[in-house]
Amino acid sequence: MPSRNLRQDGFTLVEVLIVIVIVGILAAVVVPHYSAASGDSRQIASKEQLRQLRTVVALYRTEHDGHLPNIVTDWTPMTKVTKYKGRNVGPYLAAAPKNPMNNLDKVVNGDVTKPTTGQKTAFIYDYKSGAGSGRIVATSADGLSLFPE
Repeated sequence: MPSRNLRQDGFTLVEVLIVIVIVGILAAVVVPHYSAASGDSRQIASKEQLRQLRTVVALYRTEHDGHLPNIVTDWTPMTKVTKYKGRNVGPYLAAAPKNPMNNLDKVVNGDVTKPTTGQKTAFIYDYKSGAGSGRIVATSADGLSLFPE
């Protein structure tokens, strides 16, 4: 009697389903960790950006005899060359920064110890028509509450 070799050319349905289940279980384990890492990286980026913004505000202040930049209106004093006492100074930033937590770039003049009152913003800046402290803080993902430093 001639023997026939049974040859399997593909995967069975059961094998494919088992692989799909295993991949699904692995995804269920990995995705929450990825989301947490993504949130952590946004927080780290926001803290680094705040450090940079505070440094450039301090530099602007030094080069302008203690005057604060008015970034409440727009970021022009920080992103363009300005003249002060006959000399060109700046730019301090290549472009207007966006808050990594909420992707906004709007700055409001306000108390840096309190959240904003209803308007979504990226940063709260103690400007007070140039008489403020120059302190700048970021808002959280909602654009309303303060980002914890």
